[in-house]
Amino acid sequence: MDTNPRTLDDEKTINDDFELRDLATGVTLCGKYRLELEAGKGGMGVVWKAWDAIGERWVALKFLPQGIRHSESAMAQVKSAFHTVQALNHPNICPVYGLEKDPAFGYFVVKKWLEGQPLSELQLPREEILAVLEKVAEALDYAHSEKVIHRDVKPSNIFIGTDGKVTLIDFGIAANLHSENQATQGQFASSGTEKYMAPEQRSGQLQTAQTDEYALALVAMELFAGSLSPLAFRKVAPEIQDVLETALADEPAERFVTCREFIKALSGVVRPEMLKFDPTPDVKNDWLEEIVAQGRFLDEVKRRTEDEKQAVRVKFLEEKIQSLYQNERYEEAILDLNVLLKLRPNDSNAQYLLQVCEDKLEEQKRTIQEQINLENREKLRQIEREQEAAQLEKQRSEEIGLAKKNNKDAAVPFGSKEWKLFETIGNVLVFILTAIAGLIGLYCLVAGIACLFLSDGPKFQAIFQGIIIGGMGVVYLIFFWWGLRSLFGGKK
Repeated sequence: MDTNPRTLDDEKTINDDFELRDLATGVTLCGKYRLELEAGKGGMGVVWKAWDAIGERWVALKFLPQGIRHSESAMAQVKSAFHTVQALNHPNICPVYGLEKDPAFGYFVVKKWLEGQPLSELQLPREEILAVLEKVAEALDYAHSEKVIHRDVKPSNIFIGTDGKVTLIDFGIAANLHSENQATQGQFASSGTEKYMAPEQRSGQLQTAQTDEYALALVAMELFAGSLSPLAFRKVAPEIQDVLETALADEPAERFVTCREFIKALSGVVRPEMLKFDPTPDVKNDWLEEIVAQGRFLDEVKRRTEDEKQAVRVKFLEEKIQSLYQNERYEEAILDLNVLLKLRPNDSNAQYLLQVCEDKLEEQKRTIQEQINLENREKLRQIEREQEAAQLEKQRSEEIGLAKKNNKDAAVPFGSKEWKLFETIGNVLVFILTAIAGLIGLYCLVAGIACLFLSDGPKFQAIFQGIIIGGMGVVYLIFFWWGLRSLFGGKK
């Protein structure tokens, strides 16, 4: 099952909601959800087990508090958060089916009904702690990758099914859930369970994935130590304490980057012999619970010397800086080196590495800028080549157009092979005609002279014939002269 009365023990009981007084076994909501039994009641709502007649499955119906159901602004945030949570699809996250509204009882969330028990009700063998935490870490990292923060990680929200499957439930839809990169009031809201809250969550500051990591570290501490008592925690192996203290750092930036990285570090130090101890504190005092409730737990847990605590932080920063440097993430490495130098101002190695990272970062920026400049130059050259090609094409088009304009009336284009052939044939014909004209002219001239001086007929007739025939000869000779001039440029 998803939620039951014991699951919500650590939340304050909600005031009697008169609108929900008529909820009872057998009542049907929205025409398809038949109520079976009340499974839980807490500060963020009432939960009923119901049978979904349409989907033919058992579901959990979570009725939102009266103050949220009747607030338009609150419901707007709930609906936005619902769609975000509904989109999560991970084997270790409880599926959310829908957000319904019944005319009589108002809004409620429909979730998968799980058979099993919450981690808060189980005596989990220590050998199984890491396996359970690993599944929770995978679910949280997936949610964080989708920009969703749980904000209420605790044993009662970690469900162990009858088949042993680990499921993370209650992503705080009614607690104004918002995505990680939205600086809204919902993101700064102090939703969650007080004794598992990170310092930034308790003070209403920005909440990130490291907020969930902090709560998961407290759950791990409780599982390993048996309780959140500082005295019980001191019985845990120092190696485990070192890893937990990193995940429980006051500053989110000093914690592990991801939840799986935290569990991986924890798995790397846990050995079987470390799990064999009596977690019961030597002394049981009420003031211990008060310390936890007031958020001063870490102040009591971290009783080590300042040098020991600093050594843990320095080791973590050195490993993180080394990883960042190897991955050429120089800008982030510089930020962590500055933090390291605040802890150890005289660390010459850190100072040297800081200078190296700054030089590498500048070189990296120059390389990027040079690459950008090279790409820009190549783009300019390409543009110039395209402009030159366009200009040549334009000139060619203009020349072709001009030639067409000059020869639009010519049967044969001027200067072409056909034109030259016709010109040659014309010259030959002119030459032949010129030669014939010359021969005829000479013949007529000679005939005319002969008529003048050798004719036996009347004198007048001989003179007339000689002048006519001689004149024709002169005309033909003129044609002959013109033909020669045309062929040879005026030269005879």
